[in-house]
Amino acid sequence: MSTATLSLLDEESFSGLNPKSRTIKARTHIFRNAVLFNVLPSNVISDTSSCEYCRLFSGEVYVEEFLNIHESGSVDQVPSYKLRFGWKYSSNEFFCQTEKIDNIHKLNEVITKWSVWHRIMMQCSGNRYVLLELQFDDMEEDRRFRDLVFRISDEFEILAELMWD
Repeated sequence: MSTATLSLLDEESFSGLNPKSRTIKARTHIFRNAVLFNVLPSNVISDTSSCEYCRLFSGEVYVEEFLNIHESGSVDQVPSYKLRFGWKYSSNEFFCQTEKIDNIHKLNEVITKWSVWHRIMMQCSGNRYVLLELQFDDMEEDRRFRDLVFRISDEFEILAELMWD
């Protein structure tokens, strides 16, 4: 389920924005029954007797789509996205979030396919990142999430081809 919003954000919401532009949250896609797990180091995975995944979060994934609007009123061709992980009844508080995704390379850094699940690179304070595994308890939500990531990937690939021609 997606909901359309028309909220203006301050420039500080996204680092690296042109100070003469405003960011509008164009759309939010909500995915329920999401679970985040720790990712075990590769040297521990070989020893399955000592491996234990920890459930770090259970709630919703908000995939937010943003557009930049310049003073002249023109809208950037390239949207940007951010994933936020939060709870159903707490729309202002989030467990964690990704950095801004505005091209195919950043998308591939932040969201990777691993086995049957996704690995998500989370942005932490102090310019640090942590890799977490995203799973869905509901297979329909998992399919919807995969479809959206595929659509965003296609969109970025097409835009990259158009801009380099």
